[in-house]
Amino acid sequence: MPIIVENHVIVRYEKSEETEVFIPEDIIDIGTAFREKENLENIHVSEKNPYYTSVDGVVYDKQVKRLICCPAGKYEVTIPESVEIIEENAFSDSEPEPGIMYTLRLNFTVKKRKLSVTMFWGWGELGSSVLEFIKYPDIIHFIGLSTLYQPYVAAVCWDFDERIRDFLKDEEMLSFAVHEIIREQDAAGLKHLLKSGLITKENIDSMIEYAIKTAQWTKNTECQVLLMDYKYQQGFFEDSEEIIQKKFEL
Repeated sequence: MPIIVENHVIVRYEKSEETEVFIPEDIIDIGTAFREKENLENIHVSEKNPYYTSVDGVVYDKQVKRLICCPAGKYEVTIPESVEIIEENAFSDSEPEPGIMYTLRLNFTVKKRKLSVTMFWGWGELGSSVLEFIKYPDIIHFIGLSTLYQPYVAAVCWDFDERIRDFLKDEEMLSFAVHEIIREQDAAGLKHLLKSGLITKENIDSMIEYAIKTAQWTKNTECQVLLMDYKYQQGFFEDSEEIIQKKFEL
């Protein structure tokens, strides 16, 4: 059996090439046996186990309030809104093999706001800052975010704190944030950012142009339409000819 158990505690997992594993009903502690197993994609738990449960292959406590273990081979995880605690060793921080890039798509909710970021495997230090912001969405933990994630998080959560909104007053950061939203095809995030008043007549054209280029390969024009509608509603168009031209590009 690949799982080595002592006194109902998993002390070791020996099948590093397996993609699935099953936790029996009598296990009371899984420890860190499944960390660093880069091929492991799903951990399943017996429904009769009184301590653990599995949601989409990720292990939580029975009440789904604590995220306990995410398999290292997982490529996308949606954290349930019921989760209040993310255990320190929940995610692997192992270094990938040379020449291989591991990524994890992390979908989560902060104050009923949905966000989605791509983490790069071997991301323990980088990712922990995002996980801390999930638990404590304030300016202190925003500053603690990796600079990779700050623009996008600020764009979606600008109204959490005036100081987070101030971060986007830098035109370069605002442009980067909008580009991230468009790449993610996050229409809800863009719609919320448009309420901030940070997108103006002076900067909206470059955002529309980027949205048009992105839509050519995503085949999704939702962000492009949102920006163009906003420009029209705010009276940013120079004349009716420009309106006709832009709509033609759709």
